[in-house]
Amino acid sequence: KETQYRLLSIIGHAAVECISAGVTCIQPLVIFEGINVNIDWAPHDPPPYKYAADPTAWINDDIAYWWLTEMFLPQTKPSGTQYRILLFDNHSIHLSKQFEDECRKRRVITIPLPAHTSDVLQPLDLIMFSPIKGKHKDKLYQLCELNDGDNTKKKDFCHLYHEARKETFKPSNFISAFKRAGLVPFNPQSVINRPDVIKIINPQLGN
Repeated sequence: KETQYRLLSIIGHAAVECISAGVTCIQPLVIFEGINVNIDWAPHDPPPYKYAADPTAWINDDIAYWWLTEMFLPQTKPSGTQYRILLFDNHSIHLSKQFEDECRKRRVITIPLPAHTSDVLQPLDLIMFSPIKGKHKDKLYQLCELNDGDNTKKKDFCHLYHEARKETFKPSNFISAFKRAGLVPFNPQSVINRPDVIKIINPQLGN
């Protein structure tokens, strides 16, 4: 089973998302800007997410390991002794020794994608994140109009993100994401032949 996890950042918040080529996804992990998670940050009817806090609203070694052990491993557990493949950004903070050791122990093959290739090879970046950011932005504008321009709160993010996510995270989009990245079905030539990639490789040919 091939999965990919990625951090989506939206002004003061972040969400760790993971989709599978098996057309499933796991719960997102929302990271708030702060030291500890405050219960007042979640809406009264919170979506079924997990929550963490970091002063920079970014993932760190501790959060990444917690996500691995408490979310990814139990929610993607295969039958028997099958291996899982986990794709992610080539960033040191995502692959600490503790993280890597746990993956090796639990039959998870980690594959960090090459640096600076997120707009080419990241399934989540290619299909999922741009639409969800756009939908979140639209819903945020609508909320601001209803509130006469008052500042939005952390709990508003959870509600708006959940609504935008429901419209975006669909099995058909998971299939399209892995296909466009040339991963499932495996077809690297399809990536090389994409006009946006040709422009990167040879700007003159892209004109």
